[in-house]
Amino acid sequence: AALKVGTPKGRAHVARYWWQQVDSATDYGATLFRERLKYLLTDVWPLEVDVEDEESSSHLVRLASCCGTEFESAVKTVAPRLAKISRPHSLLFAFQKKDHPDRYPAATLLLLDAIIGDFEEVWAVTYLRELLKRISLANPALNEDPRYLRLDELARRSE
Repeated sequence: AALKVGTPKGRAHVARYWWQQVDSATDYGATLFRERLKYLLTDVWPLEVDVEDEESSSHLVRLASCCGTEFESAVKTVAPRLAKISRPHSLLFAFQKKDHPDRYPAATLLLLDAIIGDFEEVWAVTYLRELLKRISLANPALNEDPRYLRLDELARRSE
């Protein structure tokens, strides 16, 4: 109930706390997601559009990226809860250091599509281009996916 009636700032604090809990060099993030956070995100986190905000979305993206072997499940869980992020530069930069585009290209594409609207940060295009290239190399069939085509077109227009 607190997540539903609380402020966006309060939900962002919760999302940040959860992200910090899963951020581990071990597979602890995968275990915590599987045993606790998936339930909280599925059954407790409010789904109403008016409670989606960029700060919470940013923390949920980071949470998913720290879930190790549960990355695909985490992405499927958080994607419906995400708002478009007007300044995705730091998230795209962080994804450059992960192997998700190489190991989980479809889930990475889903996540990118969920958070990227129109660019306000032109310098983020370089990171998006690199991520799309890695997705394409890992799974060339995704080149025809409407989400891939949309992001590729967006990157071209922003260059």
